[in-house]
Amino acid sequence: MPRPKKEKAKREQKSGGEKKLRAPKEKSESKAKGEKGDKCDKVKKARKKKDPNAPKGSQTAFLFFSADKRAEVRAENPELKMTEIAQQLGTRWKAMSSEDKAPYDEQARADKERYATEMVAYKLKLAAEGADLDSDGDDMLIADGDEEE
Repeated sequence: MPRPKKEKAKREQKSGGEKKLRAPKEKSESKAKGEKGDKCDKVKKARKKKDPNAPKGSQTAFLFFSADKRAEVRAENPELKMTEIAQQLGTRWKAMSSEDKAPYDEQARADKERYATEMVAYKLKLAAEGADLDSDGDDMLIADGDEEE
């Protein structure tokens, strides 16, 4: 419903009589690239499928520690949620001395060696089959002494 002319005249007098036009926003003032609601020109690349035959990655010392102590923490605090148990494990790990961490560091080192040898065997198998050797596309085999990280 349109407003009466009297009200419109009063508003114009208060505002100075002229309508103020908004200047169009420049791109720098508008939403930054990537913000929600912004349809930018970026196109997502399709993720390359992971080969199910590829060797599993190596575990860290903390993961070995967590696997070892999780049941103990859960038994002490049965009411805790999984996230709270993870926080407890992290706190305990930080409080440990390097001597206490040594067995887990040794397990992690052995697992890293396992991964390296399995990866070399996997890449040799791929080379024999004629498939792509490297996920980054450089088709380079890794020698036994060299490690890729």
